[in-house]
Amino acid sequence: DGRQIVSVGRDKTLQGWNTKTDNADPVLQERTDATSVTLSPNSNLIVSSGDDKPVRECVADISIAGHVLQGHTYVVTSVAWSPDGSQIASGSRDRTVQVWDAKTGKA
Repeated sequence: DGRQIVSVGRDKTLQGWNTKTDNADPVLQERTDATSVTLSPNSNLIVSSGDDKPVRECVADISIAGHVLQGHTYVVTSVAWSPDGSQIASGSRDRTVQVWDAKTGKA
């Protein structure tokens, strides 16, 4: 809905932002290796990737860990949601792209 964005900083923490108030939300998730982050189309879920290879999903408003999507053999550099929020795509330096079911976490 365009009211929230999420970012990953040099400190590798995931931070939510309210675009209407310009206020930062509480830290959503702490990772020591985050490289990419994306917010689901409905703004309820966050997916992040990092140097540790798994793609992690968490609930945006309460910052709890969801699925850990494992399948890449090297650093995951990018993540993206499908427009309808049903799938997550991840790209890795292992030269593969994985497509995951957002509900089950299965590739």
